[in-house]
Amino acid sequence: MILHIEFRDRWGASVDFRQLEAFRAVATGGSISRAAETLNYAQSTVTAQIQKIEREFGVALFERVGKRLRLADGGKRLLDYADRILRLTEEAHAAVKGSESSDGTISVGASESLCAYRLPTVLHEYRRRFPAATVRLRPGIGSELRRDIANGSLDIAFLMEDPWQEQDIVVDRMLVEPLVIIVAPTNRLAWRRNIGLEELDGGTILATERGRSYREVFERALMSAGAQPATTLEFGSIEAIKHCVMADVGIAILPEVAVREELARGELAALDLHGPAFTIVTHMAWHRDRRLSPLVKAFAEIARRRFGRLDLRE
Repeated sequence: MILHIEFRDRWGASVDFRQLEAFRAVATGGSISRAAETLNYAQSTVTAQIQKIEREFGVALFERVGKRLRLADGGKRLLDYADRILRLTEEAHAAVKGSESSDGTISVGASESLCAYRLPTVLHEYRRRFPAATVRLRPGIGSELRRDIANGSLDIAFLMEDPWQEQDIVVDRMLVEPLVIIVAPTNRLAWRRNIGLEELDGGTILATERGRSYREVFERALMSAGAQPATTLEFGSIEAIKHCVMADVGIAILPEVAVREELARGELAALDLHGPAFTIVTHMAWHRDRRLSPLVKAFAEIARRRFGRLDLRE
């Protein structure tokens, strides 16, 4: 079934669903090429969709800054309406298609650690129960996932975050994840006991990109202990961090689940720290006004059950 919706104002200008979808993809991705890749359109098609909206409303939606497209004032005003219209259209599609359908598509966002180490068992059970369903899994950092929940481009998201509240987002606490500070087994601190954070002063920190809560937790703790790293190297990949720690480039803090196998094999060592253990909370979140389809609800219930079997460490 193809659901085509056209929105026409009292002056006769009209904008359809595909044009709004193209507009939102460019606004999110910052370029025509990225939007075209996301939507599986030709770049010329995306450009034509944007130009059509601009002609209809008589305003520029984007302005170019270097190689990226940034929302102009008109685009900023349109984006919120586009998000709401697209979200309602998707909900209408799900409602018309019927509550028993098992061949729809759901969009799930999650942090890199959860994508790699927590969600595979959820996905395995979900695929067994709903073999015809499509799951679009989008890795991201917390700020990106919260934005995509708010604008309706994700049905549901799983985030490792300090507890937080937002007016339009429902936040369900799932699991307390232990964090560990890891070093190479050859590092001078590897086999020490009862180490204070002040002993990390002047070292090299291998950090995830900004926006990950456990990096912020670690930075606050170091500051409170009066420890100042000599160098911070920033990585976009947990795997890259682990391999650099193994090579004794520096130290890092990561979720224990992400390094469990390397610790067991003796490829990494976890510091024995003085004081409270570091933890971060995994949450499940969705938009308060979004009607969750049966497929999304089923995914959420499987996740709750799977996560509930894990030990919570306060």
